[in-house]
Amino acid sequence: MFNFCKICLKEFEYHGIFKKTCICNSCFKQFKIIDQKEKINGVITHFIYEYNSFFKTQLFHYKGCYDYELRNIFLDRFKYEIKIKYSSYIIIPIPSSKKDDEKRGFNHVEEIFSLLNIKLIKAIYKNKDFKQSDRNKQERLKVKYDFSIQENIDLKNKKILIVDDILTTGSSLRSAIELVKSKNPKIIKALIIARKLD
Repeated sequence: MFNFCKICLKEFEYHGIFKKTCICNSCFKQFKIIDQKEKINGVITHFIYEYNSFFKTQLFHYKGCYDYELRNIFLDRFKYEIKIKYSSYIIIPIPSSKKDDEKRGFNHVEEIFSLLNIKLIKAIYKNKDFKQSDRNKQERLKVKYDFSIQENIDLKNKKILIVDDILTTGSSLRSAIELVKSKNPKIIKALIIARKLD
């Protein structure tokens, strides 16, 4: 079977093992898979890729240039495994800048994870609009004061998967974890697409 790569736009042949993959092997190999797991605030957090220059470029084209068609390249080869593993979970994305979401017409993290067809709820919100990338390290560490969780949301005894695109300092994830913990879920896990390594 043949398809066109959503990154390089070249036609390629794919085999049943990857089902309807949307990126060719050549482009896929440029993502650096790290497949790491680490406990953050007591929560097992899974990282798929290293935040390398190739990942950075593709993410910029997707969220910075509003190329909506790229939304499925990031989980392309892993979506079936992720869907099976977390099918009984509720996905909670870490919120992004409302201004940026309105400008591009979509929330980039929600769109990536909506392709899994797992229940997703926007339980966490920002008290004020800001972009983490515009902040220095000290300001990022104070992010917990900028997030809140919906008061009437019922997460008691539920399985929760917190998701985001990139982890840099980890402050947003730690804040999200503490907010979700306050709602007494059964279990919390986290899945971050890429990790910035020093």
